[in-house]
This record gives sequence, C-alpha cells and structure tokens, in this order.
Amino acid sequence: YWGWRPMKTADRVAAILFMLLAVYVYLESGKFPSLGELAEGPAFFPRLIAVALVVLSGFLLEGSYRRLPGERVEINLEDGGFFRVAVALGMGVAYIVLLPRFGFVISTMLFLVAFMRLLAMKSWPKVLLASALVVALVWGMFELALKVPLPAGIFM
Repeated sequence: YWGWRPMKTADRVAAILFMLLAVYVYLESGKFPSLGELAEGPAFFPRLIAVALVVLSGFLLEGSYRRLPGERVEINLEDGGFFRVAVALGMGVAYIVLLPRFGFVISTMLFLVAFMRLLAMKSWPKVLLASALVVALVWGMFELALKVPLPAGIFM
C-alpha cells in the first residue's frame, strides 16, 4: 500500500517543478538579443525546449492522477542499472567540464559515442554515424541558422 503513494506525490512534485523551471527558462530567454522580426534568434531553442518540458511535465502530472490507488510502480536498479545511471551522471559532469576546453564538436562527439555504447548500442558504424549526424545538426542549427557560437575549444 505504501509503494504507490510516494511515487504519485514525487511525480506530481517533479512535474510542477519542471513546469516552473520551463516558465523561468521561457521568460529568461526573452532577454536574449533579437535578430529581427523574421529571423529566429538565440531565444528560439530555449523556448522550444521550455514548451516541450511543459508538455512532457503535463503528461507526467496527468499520469500521476490516472494511476490507480493500488497500482505499484516498480523501479529496478538491479542488473547494473544503478551503475549505468551513475556512469551516465559522471559522463554528463565530464562533458560539462571538458566542453570549454575541447569545444563542442569534439566533446559532444565523444560524449554521444560513450553514451550510446553505455546504452548497449553495439554497432560502431551506427554509433559513429548517429553521433556525427547529431553533432552536425546541432552545430549547424546554432552556428549557421541561429548565429550562436558554440565553444570552439583549443583545437579551433
């Protein structure tokens, strides 16, 4: 009986906190400089993420009310799950630390390759291709379309 109530409450609290964070990001991104009325400026991407966060948080909030009173939510961190979560968090911290030094392209490529391998993607060609495509897409969106420079690092 106790297994479901804390999870429902945690989902509701998390959803509301994420919604508040999204509103904050949306409002703060309004302070970014504009590139004109027709051009999407630096605020476009943070606002897009903020809107997506509100929508996904809404799904989480709604799902917490639809869950049946006796329904349990099982969280299984066995079979190496906890280790993978810890490694993923460590990789995120390493990415943040290395990003200014090595730049966006190299740091993000290394992070994505390592993360996909952590998630058990076994095909090296697929991992490398997917990572390169994501890096190219994000770099192109920021550098070319939005005119927002990304960290160049020591190699550029």
